[in-house]
Amino acid sequence: MNSNKVNDSIEALETQLIGKKIIPKDLPRPIEGSNLILFPFEIKLGGMSIILEELSPKQPMLCEHSMLNMGDQVTGKWLSGLSEEFFHRDQVIVGGAGQTSNHPGQELVLKDYCFTRVTANWQQKEAAGALPSREITKVLE
Repeated sequence: MNSNKVNDSIEALETQLIGKKIIPKDLPRPIEGSNLILFPFEIKLGGMSIILEELSPKQPMLCEHSMLNMGDQVTGKWLSGLSEEFFHRDQVIVGGAGQTSNHPGQELVLKDYCFTRVTANWQQKEAAGALPSREITKVLE
């Protein structure tokens, strides 16, 4: 299933990130009520996040409405997320998927738990009710 609605999300054990600008953000954040420490990231200027490997057991950890099936994806103008895997900018593959005539595409596969949410879609910059990346760790519902 493909979704581009603001606040729609996916959760997976392995996730492919594709976009024009994939950026690791801030310091790691512990998630209340769990032993997870997650690293925030953003995909700016358009991107997508695709589930390559499902969670096991197949239950959402951060948002009860997250999509969980293999191949599910979220797309949007701006995506925010949290990953158990730390990554540097130099790990992002430039010039691959997501490439346009004006921008080299960027791609990254995260091989640990990952949560990705649409923060803004193409119809609006940032919709009312969308969570800015600095607030995404308060996503527990």
